[in-house]
Amino acid sequence: MFWSKRGALVMLMAVMMLATACGRSPEAKKARYLERGDRFFGQQQYREAVIEYRNALRLDANNARAIRQLGLAHYQLGELGQSFRFLLKAQELEPDNLEIPIKLGTVYLLGRKPEEAREQADRILRKDPKNLEALIVVSGAATTPPEIDAAIRRLEAVRTDLGSQARFHLTLADLYRRKGDQATTERELQAALAAEPNSTEVHLILGAFYLTKGAVSDAEREFKRAAALAPAGSTPQLGLADFYLSTGRREDGKRVLGEITAKAPEFLPAWRRLAEIAVAEGRLDDATKAIDTVLTPVSRARRRSRSSGPCSRLSPASPPVTTSSASLSCKRVTSSRVRRS
Repeated sequence: MFWSKRGALVMLMAVMMLATACGRSPEAKKARYLERGDRFFGQQQYREAVIEYRNALRLDANNARAIRQLGLAHYQLGELGQSFRFLLKAQELEPDNLEIPIKLGTVYLLGRKPEEAREQADRILRKDPKNLEALIVVSGAATTPPEIDAAIRRLEAVRTDLGSQARFHLTLADLYRRKGDQATTERELQAALAAEPNSTEVHLILGAFYLTKGAVSDAEREFKRAAALAPAGSTPQLGLADFYLSTGRREDGKRVLGEITAKAPEFLPAWRRLAEIAVAEGRLDDATKAIDTVLTPVSRARRRSRSSGPCSRLSPASPPVTTSSASLSCKRVTSSRVRRS
């Protein structure tokens, strides 16, 4: 009986040692890294996902899943230089994956390479001619009047299928804007609003459109709605402050910025605006305080992450609808006016 028990104990210990050894094998480690990476990615913790996928690549340099997910994670982080490198390799390994061409097409658009962007979109449209994201990339790549007209025709051909989506109408609105057709641009923007009345993106773009028309009260209404729908410390709220600053209502702009920094003190763009205003008004002590708030975390972030390429810190959550560039140009005008006043 004693030897029987002892033999069973030895067998149990051997099984446990074997299980431990298997758990430490390169394949088991790689599987754990990939699983953790996918979990972080699903939780939108992209920085943590990058670490796990890179660990997996150290064990398997040509792992298609890790390479693809690294490209997508860097894309979501706005690190387009690094994303581009991994996405190109991922496309070699997974030529039938339709998500990769969308992201590559968007990176090409942001890098001002419309032909390459169009080629990526066409890879998808040959298989799925009603793919909205690919059609958006094609529309963004249209630079000449014939290309713009062709992009409009492609979208109009699928209106029945895609017309319930706000991004469909935003894309058409941008194309008509580039044609100089303000009436149709506004009609498509209103259709986008009807499709998604609680979209901050739609309200921001509509506000920027009204501002370019000189319809200031309509623009204010849309910027206010976007800010009200957005969380504390977000771009739509900064957009409302920028609107006030760009239209000469500095006190209203300062009030909105004060509300942002009170509710979301970690939102650094609002502190930058306050610093610019303080400098313009000669309040150097206040400007210094605001700048100190910005510089400390920015310095830490730069030490944490070194990116590559001229587009490496752009943030493309989705293929761009270029009407939104009006909002960005409004911000640049705002900054210059604050400094000059």
